[in-house]
Amino acid sequence: MNMNTIYVVLPAYNEELSIDNLFKSLQKKLEAMPFKYKVLVCEDGSTDKTADKLKYYASHLPLEILSHKYNRGLGETMRDLFERAAEIRDQLITLQSRAQKSRQK
Repeated sequence: MNMNTIYVVLPAYNEELSIDNLFKSLQKKLEAMPFKYKVLVCEDGSTDKTADKLKYYASHLPLEILSHKYNRGLGETMRDLFERAAEIRDQLITLQSRAQKSRQK
């Protein structure tokens, strides 16, 4: 199997408070791997500073941003990410943007 580049797809909506930690963790883990990577993010019409933060990270990381002018929801966001990934035709990983903690009962 040819594993030239791994693509990580991330939906992003109002992630201003969580995106810094996500990208620091993601970058650290992916750069330790023996392959190239690129992150595809679909910014889904956020009303906070998510788009600005993504532009910053795009200038420092292998990151491609897809943008929705208005919030379209997770379904359309993931569809757009998968369509873009299908154009590229390499390996794909999906993640949620928010660092979610597991619930303990």
